[in-house]
Amino acid sequence: MDILIVPIIQILILLISIYNMIVIAAVVFDWLRLLGILDMRNRYVLKVSGVLTLLTYPVLSRIRKVIRPIGNIDISPFVLILALVFVEEVLARIAYKVS
Repeated sequence: MDILIVPIIQILILLISIYNMIVIAAVVFDWLRLLGILDMRNRYVLKVSGVLTLLTYPVLSRIRKVIRPIGNIDISPFVLILALVFVEEVLARIAYKVS
């Protein structure tokens, strides 16, 4: 049983890390768009924006319902990143104890 649990936990940790990078990329992309560095008329920029929004919006919208922006600052990506790091650490400790 332990032989199966540790690889599954490691795969989950990897997926969480990848999603964490996607959230960070979405935040940076949004900042660059708001600063006018990225041209949203470019079709490649538009496609990347669509993919990042598709991957992050469902989770961030649920967090935004609970935690409203502070002034004009949306802290939902920060809360999501903290939650993902917390879950990642818990899974790593479980994998360490099981193995």
